Amino acid sequence: ELKVLEVYLPAQLSREQIEALVTEVIAALGAKTVKDMGPVMKEVIAKSGGAADNKIVSEVIKTKLA
Repeated sequence: ELKVLEVYLPAQLSREQIEALVTEVIAALGAKTVKDMGPVMKEVIAKSGGAADNKIVSEVIKTKLA
């Protein structure tokens, strides 16, 4: 059943692609600290179109803004 469902799901972005997207969004928004995580997270999720694992996105944002 999982194989059938995976055909219809969007392809997931790799960690490297997520890191590049997060870097781009941080630069565009001018985010400097972890306090800016909310807007960055929202924008990354919007730009990824649901193709990014939110847990990985959160980890990458925390790492880059720490």
